[in-house]
Amino acid sequence: MSQTNGFVWDGTCPNCRAEVRVVFQSHVGLLDDQVFERGDDVFGRETNKKRPVYAPRYELRNGSFWAYGVDVCPNCRTELWCRVIVRNGRYEASVPVAPPENPLFWDEL
Repeated sequence: MSQTNGFVWDGTCPNCRAEVRVVFQSHVGLLDDQVFERGDDVFGRETNKKRPVYAPRYELRNGSFWAYGVDVCPNCRTELWCRVIVRNGRYEASVPVAPPENPLFWDEL
């Protein structure tokens, strides 16, 4: 993946059943390698970049959508995938899912 942002998720690993904290990497928000907790505005932070990159699209900065994210369970080292959910421009949740066919796919809610 190219530049991403991280989205914190506390939950149960679907593989080993351990309670874990992971930071799913996803192409969501102003792409600046930042980390977001639930409720954070994913488009509203400052950047030093001359040409900021917004994902999945600049027009969605106040919208609602989901995009895939990926990380590794810190306990069993299994690759974990999720849907990063953004509502009204704020990080709402990460929902674990099976590995996607196209990890760059996203959709509006």
